[in-house]
Amino acid sequence: MKTYITILSGLLFAVLTGCTTVKLADADTIQGTWKGQELRDGRVTYSWLSIVGNELEFRAVDRKEWYKATFTLQENTDPKQLTAVITQCPVPQYVGLTVAAIYQLETDAQGHGRLVITGNAPGDPQRPSGRGDPQARQIIFLKD
Repeated sequence: MKTYITILSGLLFAVLTGCTTVKLADADTIQGTWKGQELRDGRVTYSWLSIVGNELEFRAVDRKEWYKATFTLQENTDPKQLTAVITQCPVPQYVGLTVAAIYQLETDAQGHGRLVITGNAPGDPQRPSGRGDPQARQIIFLKD
C-alpha cells in the first residue's frame, strides 16, 4: 500500500509541475480530417481523408475514386504499417480486399501535423519497400 501511495504521489507531482509529456498513440493522433496531395502523371492532385475510430473515408479530386475502409495500425514496426480492408467503393471487386501500406506521422516546418501514406493496390499482399517505392502510391496529408 505504501508503494502504491508513493507511486501515485510521484505521478501527481509530475503532472502538476508539468514534468511529463503525454505522447498520444498514432491511432489517436490521426483522428480527424486531412487534405492530401500527390504527384500523378506529372501533376499535383488533391484528396481528402477522414478518420473516425478505426474507420476511414478517402475521396480523390476525381469524384469516381473514393473508398471506405476499416483499418489497423502497427506502430511497433519499422516502417509503421497500416492495414485497411475496403468496405465500400465504386469498384465492386475491390470490396473486401486488403490494402497493405506504410505510414509516417510528422510535423511540417509550420508545426502542422503531416501523415504520409504509401500503399500498394488493393489485394496486393506486399507492403511498399519504403516511401520512394516506385510501385506504390504515396499521398502526403496535412491536418485540415
